[in-house]
This record gives sequence, structure tokens and C-alpha cells, in this order.
Amino acid sequence: MDVLKLILLNFIGLSGINSRFITNPSPLVSSYCGSTYYFLNETHQYKDAISRCMAKGYDGLAVLIRPEQNQLAKSVIKTESNNKSKEVWMALEYHEPVWQWKRDDVWLNVKSQFNISWANNEPNNFDKERCCRVTYNPTTNPQFQWRSIQCTARNYFALCQKTELPFTRHSLMELYWSNGTEPTGTEVYMVKSVFECMFLCLEQCTCTFTYHCAGTCHIVTGNITAMKQNIGPGTYYKKT
Repeated sequence: MDVLKLILLNFIGLSGINSRFITNPSPLVSSYCGSTYYFLNETHQYKDAISRCMAKGYDGLAVLIRPEQNQLAKSVIKTESNNKSKEVWMALEYHEPVWQWKRDDVWLNVKSQFNISWANNEPNNFDKERCCRVTYNPTTNPQFQWRSIQCTARNYFALCQKTELPFTRHSLMELYWSNGTEPTGTEVYMVKSVFECMFLCLEQCTCTFTYHCAGTCHIVTGNITAMKQNIGPGTYYKKT
């Protein structure tokens, strides 16, 4: 093995960088708050784009909740576009009567914490245009505009996302508030999936539910409850 390869291997070992990103540095891979974003430099219809993201080891199309996630997504798209216009699928769909993020066929009960920049007269044609893509054009203001589109209408690029869910499961008896009192806090959300704790970039995520109740739980900043899709007692804590 030559000296250059040895140096590279030592660098990977010391820095903890995944070697598959080193051997294939393009398209750009960027991470924030446990989520990794990957620009799929291929064009597909909506469902095929999701399948291609999953084939590359990602969970699906990008879900953008925090402003920081939105900024990172725009940075990735802009870098990969090489100053050319691109249209990119996102995991936002029309779920009457509102637009909602979707992951693993689960509608996420959490809204983006930034203003989505819809283009003029968008979204429209709700009977048919139930999917969403982001248009990047370096010559327009704003450069990024969101538009509705039929899910099978055209082939677009895609922004993939992989979320490393840093949660461990515990039994219901391990809950510090198992006496029936719920945690309190200043900022309360409603969630349907443990994914949402990650997308909200919260510091702790606890999930409790019973065999008789599959409804949503409250999550509160600092003492957060969420819900996993299968029914049964359990709780999830973010790893430290």
C-alpha cells in the first residue's frame, strides 16, 4: 500500500468520516441534527425518486421542519446545480385541506417552522397537483420557489434524507412520570410518529402509549412525548 493510501486511511480513522463519502464525494452529502441530505442527480417521477433514495440507503425524500434544515437543503441544491436551474422533489404532499410532510406513508403532524416560498399563484389545482417540487433558478428572486405538480407528471431531481433516529426503547414501568402526571413545558407539539421528534431537533424524545390507545401524545420541549406506529407500551429516549 502506498503512502498516500495510508495517509487517507489514517485520516478517515481519526476523523470518523464514513469512507463511502470519501470514495464518492459527489453528489454532496451534508448533515444537520441527525439527518443526512443527499442530492440525487437523476430525474424520476415522484414515487420512483423515493425508491431511488431508498436504494441508496436513505429513508426517502427530504422533510424540512427547522429553518436550519431548509437552509442546508438550499445549500446542497445550489452547490449541486452548478449555477443551472434545477427542479427537485420534496416529501411535501397535499393532504386535504393542507399540505403536509410525509414519511413511510405516515402523515407527519408537524409544520415547517419557516415560511415556504410558494411561487406566484402556487399551490394550485388541488384536485390533481398533490406533490411538490422546489425550483432553483440562480437568476430569479427568490432563487428558490415551491410549486405544486402532479406526482406522475414529470421527472425531477430529488433531495434524499436519512434520519439516524437516536432513540432507545424502555418499558412503560421505567417512565419517571408513570403515575399518570404528564410533563409540562412552554412549547407543546402533537406528533404521530417518532420521526417527528427528530425532525423537530428536540433534545429528548419519550414515547408512551397503551394497547387501548393509539392516539397522538403530547411532546414538550425538554420533556418530550411522541408516538411510535405499532401499538403497545414503550418509550423512546434520545441517546446522550
